[in-house]
Amino acid sequence: MADTSQKTTAFSEPVNIGSQSVAAAYAKALFGAAEKAGALDVVSQELNALVNEAIAKHQKLADVLASTMFGVDRKVEMIDRAFGKRAHPLIVNLLKVLARHERSYIVIPIQQQFESLYNKARGRVPVRVVSAAPLTDAQQKSVAARMKSVLGGEPVLQTEVDPNLIGGLVIQVGDVVFDGSLAANLARLREQLINRSVHEIQRRRDSVRTTS
Repeated sequence: MADTSQKTTAFSEPVNIGSQSVAAAYAKALFGAAEKAGALDVVSQELNALVNEAIAKHQKLADVLASTMFGVDRKVEMIDRAFGKRAHPLIVNLLKVLARHERSYIVIPIQQQFESLYNKARGRVPVRVVSAAPLTDAQQKSVAARMKSVLGGEPVLQTEVDPNLIGGLVIQVGDVVFDGSLAANLARLREQLINRSVHEIQRRRDSVRTTS
């Protein structure tokens, strides 16, 4: 299996606003079809696996699907061979439609848009949790339980590790960030001490001016 950690493909290149709109349309159509077929959970899982495993880990497949050097028939043949008997028919059909229109490069934003629709439908709320060290299962369950009581929905934790935090957690929900890290607490304490010192110096200066 090829190492893709230092490589980029057409799938990872920036997608412009127009392509994002097209991806949203595809995602909405796929969501509607999956919902009608009673296959939302399966399609969500397989679409995630497609992006996170098949495309991310298999460089050659990603390059072929995104390349304009290969004909449509060749791409459709490869899709049938790689996914025909393994993926849900809706996923296979999506890949073929994208290949026929030379839009395979938007499969990642389609997955992102679909996941957003899926989370909303299931009452799931993505929660980014950054910690200084990997969280244990018990710690993740504790964080999830606390966030559930705050959010009202079902939190879906996306955990990351950042040793620079020293300790504590940074939790992000949408555009809102709750910084409870030790580094942030120390920074706030330092700022408070500086402010107190400045205030005290100013108070003494005012006192000297008043008595002089």
